[in-house]
Amino acid sequence: MSLEPSTWYARNRNFAAHQRPMIRSAALTWAAAKLRVYPPVLTAILVFDTGYILVAWLCWAPNLLVGEALVGRVGPRPKAQPVGA
Repeated sequence: MSLEPSTWYARNRNFAAHQRPMIRSAALTWAAAKLRVYPPVLTAILVFDTGYILVAWLCWAPNLLVGEALVGRVGPRPKAQPVGA
């Protein structure tokens, strides 16, 4: 995933289309914060190996699902732009 489409939309003042990739980016950015919070909690409850495997998925997968649900609520998908436009 790249922020290039979002930057392109923002520079062309298409803020409705800019919102979709930015929601995805924010959801995955928060995964980094959860990656710091979850390990101490899960490894205290579970065996270290099991807890760490769960952390690898729990830090980003729920965030992405919520982000995609929010993206679906923002409105229709923007039309594709020609390359070099």
